[in-house]
Amino acid sequence: IQLQVVGRVLTAVALAVMAVIHLRLYSTYDYRAIHAIGALFLANGIAGAVLCLAMLGVPSRLVGLTALASSGLLAATFAGFVIALQHPLFGFQDSIRAPHAWTALIDESAGAVIALVIAAMSLRGGATRAVAGTWRRA
Repeated sequence: IQLQVVGRVLTAVALAVMAVIHLRLYSTYDYRAIHAIGALFLANGIAGAVLCLAMLGVPSRLVGLTALASSGLLAATFAGFVIALQHPLFGFQDSIRAPHAWTALIDESAGAVIALVIAAMSLRGGATRAVAGTWRRA
């Protein structure tokens, strides 16, 4: 299996988990009622779902840009959560005891790194794959 394919799938899974968490918090835990944050959670859930599908469906030539956008979304979401844990963000301070907090932190940080690696591999001028433990250009 090509390393890029594995990275695409892992990035898509991270985006799906992020999207589900944000949409669940929005709908089930009434985050939609929190000024500004509610709309951001909805937008994050939708963007995560769209990028998840894109990571699985775009042609190879667009993987780098899609992975870069995915890494940006995952990293920005992680950063926003970390900031909201320490200081109010748009008037809302989150808690590490919030539903799915640890899952979100782990998912978003790992997903951002994986997506960034896939973006770097894809954007550096050609597909790269792992073959017998060594790197070679395809």
